[in-house]
Amino acid sequence: MCSPAAELMSCGKRCNGPECGQRNFLPFRCRCGEFYCDEHRRTCSCLAAEAQVQLCRTCALSIMVRPGEDVEEVLSSHKRTECDPANYDKVHRKPRCPVDGCNKKLNTVNSYTCKDCNTHVCLDHRFPTDHKCPGPPPPVSATPAVLSGLLDLGLSMCRHVKQWVLEGGSGAAGTATAAEQKDKKRAAPGGATHASKRACLGPYTCRRG
Repeated sequence: MCSPAAELMSCGKRCNGPECGQRNFLPFRCRCGEFYCDEHRRTCSCLAAEAQVQLCRTCALSIMVRPGEDVEEVLSSHKRTECDPANYDKVHRKPRCPVDGCNKKLNTVNSYTCKDCNTHVCLDHRFPTDHKCPGPPPPVSATPAVLSGLLDLGLSMCRHVKQWVLEGGSGAAGTATAAEQKDKKRAAPGGATHASKRACLGPYTCRRG
């Protein structure tokens, strides 16, 4: 049987980085199949033909390293020219509760967004009275220009409808009604002659002529 120490040493992989060889229990496996530690995981030769992105630990900016460029030289040039340490705090700064006297850091667990004023506060000040909520914004009223445009549109539609009724709408309807009445007379027994012989003598009696 293997001893516990031997079993422990069989776990993990050794780093293939130059002059490293450190055993890692959580190694990084490159696409080429080689294993590396956290420090040397970007030193594999298969990554030399591809552009890399290095994170500056001073300003938290991502630095592009093109194929053929040395990583250390690119980072040194960045620190001499455009590195701004103040940007690190801007990137990693967490929002805080705006209530006076609170200043608690907000995260996904202890933060709350007010539905009325859209303010991000901590859970202790989530009620409107706790963070002096001004309430929901007033509804946006229609401007005079919009109201004038709607009025002009309504008047224009009324004029078009009136013109359609006077010129084409009523005439077409009357023509259709006359044609329907003529068809009914033709279909009735005796036709128009039979209808003309009828004479109504009173409101309650009707005598055929």
